[in-house]
Amino acid sequence: DAVCSVRDGALERRAARAPVPPSGPHVVVETQGPPDGRLPVAGHPGVTSAEEIVPGTHRVAVRAAHSDVVLRALLTARPPWHVVRVAPHPVDADARPAGPGSGPDQESPR
Repeated sequence: DAVCSVRDGALERRAARAPVPPSGPHVVVETQGPPDGRLPVAGHPGVTSAEEIVPGTHRVAVRAAHSDVVLRALLTARPPWHVVRVAPHPVDADARPAGPGSGPDQESPR
């Protein structure tokens, strides 16, 4: 990805900015496809990051609200992609309360 500006009729590449952390809950989808295949959900608006961890295997961070659509796109692609695992995003998991009674809207014991 690149960030560019049009200035005086010319395209000018701007300095890279630090990535903005995605907002809202996310899931991580690990999927396998053909080693030379293009990830069918690349560019989907719900996908906030995607990395190829080994040839043909990708780890994709998806906004939870878009996860069903992304999973359907993977499973109906030609050739279909195999969904290895779907898990809560580690950042989202770290933000959850540790256990019963530890959340902000839990009553404290008396």
